Amino acid sequence: MQTLEVKPNTSRLMFDLDIPKDTNKIVYYRYLFNSTEPLVETLIFDKLKDLYTITNRYQVQNFIYEKMNLLEVLKEVHGEINRIFKHNIRELKIEHFCDPEDDYEMLIINIDTSLSIEEDLNLLEQFYDDFWLDKDASIRNFITVTV
Repeated sequence: MQTLEVKPNTSRLMFDLDIPKDTNKIVYYRYLFNSTEPLVETLIFDKLKDLYTITNRYQVQNFIYEKMNLLEVLKEVHGEINRIFKHNIRELKIEHFCDPEDDYEMLIINIDTSLSIEEDLNLLEQFYDDFWLDKDASIRNFITVTV
């Protein structure tokens, strides 16, 4: 595991490049960095960019910062999509969606494949049955997976 040393002001911090499960650690680091785009957020976001094509970067980044528990789920979703759709995936896209009238926000993951729409829908149904429906509703309310 790679480690990055950071020296904000006079404090010395260590941060591993894996997505941490301890969200308090992230909040603490954000407080110490005290900037509009903290280094820690950038590192986490760079990891996410390795998994997905991100449509609206800042909206996605801010949404994930507000709901840090989604980070681990997004990694899991990526793995399950790859397991089910395999080599047929052309692109996995993630975007932030906001409905201002209902004051509702969510992330949409779109799976672009080389398959027919019927095959896509069958595999998406398998994804939902094998994995997604087992996730807590509080998670599913903030992430939608489509083809």
